[in-house]
Amino acid sequence: MLRFPACVLAFLLALPLASPLYAAALASPEEPSSTRPGHRYFRFPVTWELMRSGFNALDVALESENYAEYWAILYVSPDEIVLLTPRGRTRVVGISSDLSTPSGYPDVLVVNAGDFARLLGLEPDPSASAEQAIFLSLPMHDQSEQNFTLKASSKYFVNVQLTMSF
Repeated sequence: MLRFPACVLAFLLALPLASPLYAAALASPEEPSSTRPGHRYFRFPVTWELMRSGFNALDVALESENYAEYWAILYVSPDEIVLLTPRGRTRVVGISSDLSTPSGYPDVLVVNAGDFARLLGLEPDPSASAEQAIFLSLPMHDQSEQNFTLKASSKYFVNVQLTMSF
């Protein structure tokens, strides 16, 4: 077991998620080799916790996993937006709640629940509704925690607590 002096431990715990010292260890989606003029590639840190609950099965009652990684948005046009994680990518629909923002970028991304599960590395339950949508709010100035519940299989329900930092 590693033991750190109190001053080193305090320093490590005080590092912000986006710190260059900490960021080197985070998983990240593959950056496009080139982008065309007008395309934007925006990478941002995400922390999320995955809790599997199998109370309705004779299996593990509750297990939890924590992740800290980078996700990215590839903005090609208002009609073509791609969300990328270290495990995959999918097209999403962007919604702007305030049309007067100068950037014109969406502040909500809508993704199919099955595609969202694949972005998290889960195999979605085929019996779950294919039309279920997940609305991801994009915070521009502060951290925002979001909770989602997915039916991951016939045995498990998955609760995802997601925090994005911009």
